[in-house]
Amino acid sequence: SLQSEAASKLRKHLSNTSRSANKNLKKWQNIVSGCKTKKFSVNDTTELLNFSLQRIISLKLISKDCYTFLDSIHTKILDAFKEFTKCVHDIMRSKCEYKDKFDRLTVVSELGDFPFTRPHLPCFVNLKEQVRNCVSKEVQNIERLVSETSDWDKIEELLQQFEGATILDQFLSNEVTSRLNLLKKYSDQKKEQVDSVLNDLITQQQFRGMRQFLAPYATSKDQLKNQKFEQFLSIICLSLFERIEHLHKLVSGKVSEEASKALAKGLDDMSQAEKELKNYFKSNDQGLMLGVEIDKLKHEINEKLNRLLDKIFLSAKDNDFFTLVRVEKKVTLLAKPMKKCLTYAIEQKMREA
Repeated sequence: SLQSEAASKLRKHLSNTSRSANKNLKKWQNIVSGCKTKKFSVNDTTELLNFSLQRIISLKLISKDCYTFLDSIHTKILDAFKEFTKCVHDIMRSKCEYKDKFDRLTVVSELGDFPFTRPHLPCFVNLKEQVRNCVSKEVQNIERLVSETSDWDKIEELLQQFEGATILDQFLSNEVTSRLNLLKKYSDQKKEQVDSVLNDLITQQQFRGMRQFLAPYATSKDQLKNQKFEQFLSIICLSLFERIEHLHKLVSGKVSEEASKALAKGLDDMSQAEKELKNYFKSNDQGLMLGVEIDKLKHEINEKLNRLLDKIFLSAKDNDFFTLVRVEKKVTLLAKPMKKCLTYAIEQKMREA
């Protein structure tokens, strides 16, 4: 009968779905455990499992028999995800090798963002924050040892161990290397040479981590140290004023790849300075409002792009293709390194161009 034939086809479909899901799960488990293959990637196998889960969930809704038949493989997949997630979090929380943390982060970064797998797998953003906290704790431990002791053998040992964390830089925007370099400087020069370290950072305008060197002066109850803090802050403000003036000149000057890159780096440096030192600027009498200055520069950049885009539209209207191509190149050179600075209106206008 038609009914028995339909039931037979459904059973066959359920069996094929279960078998395919089990096969996809084994592939996924092999790859996330480190068994690399040229044929499949972490993302590929996760997508396959996402498809399997989608089918399983849909088919389970058909009838109680379908639910019962597929519940076993459904549970098996979710249990595998749960076990994987627990393993990843255990590694991130433990004091295991940084290479292990890197390997797990790499896998999680490649899992993809599929609707049926995502709720059951580790969140990459949260994992990065866990690792960042782990790195921060280790930095604090070494800083405390450098500050409170002269146990250089132990300090050197910890620094060498921490060098292994630089493998995490690609996930933490080179934060580990930056902090490691600062730790080494701190270790080499210690308290009596902090003045020299600060002067170097100010001269090179390397603002990342500068706060930790200024803080002891800023919070000290000693009047001489407070005066030294004000001196350092005045030098920083003067340096920033000069840099800001130079960046304004770059915006108003001729568009070139070199100028655009210098402008992008300058804005990044200013933003880092604002992030690190904004609380100190508030109490300073130099009149530096760095956040406002950064916004002014961004506004000027968008205004310049707006004028260039207007030229493109006008050139297209006049069939002036020579000017059009020349101005388009300028827009590309200026906009490419400035993506973080562009307003929505400018981005929209660029798409229309």
